Amino acid sequence: MDRLEAMMRLVNETGIARLDITEGDTRIRLTGASPAAAAAAVVAAPASEPEAAPSDVAVAAILSGTVYLAPAPDADPFVAPGDRVEAGQTVALVEAMKTLTPVTAPRAGTIARRLVEDGQPVEAGQPLFALGAPTA
Repeated sequence: MDRLEAMMRLVNETGIARLDITEGDTRIRLTGASPAAAAAAVVAAPASEPEAAPSDVAVAAILSGTVYLAPAPDADPFVAPGDRVEAGQTVALVEAMKTLTPVTAPRAGTIARRLVEDGQPVEAGQPLFALGAPTA
């Protein structure tokens, strides 16, 4: 834990945007703090991200990058838990290499849960939302 805290201080004090460390089956990703938000995100492998319930379908990131839940910083999010979505509807954006790529719902349904935070780094295939059954 002391080593992790030292790495977190290093990231925050030097302004490093992101630091990835892998040792055996443990993977640690630290992201630098921004004035608006943040700190370090620690991810242990095997991945311990929240997962969709068995009856839900996961809306997953299609590539690795930074997820944005709204079309602009001051805009409302694309979707929120409880919202009904149609197949192909944009639910988030992933930025990679200065390119914004839409993430779309694979089918109609209701957003059951949001599994990520706005501005969070994500990996390809990582669940972003749990999509429940369509509602009448």
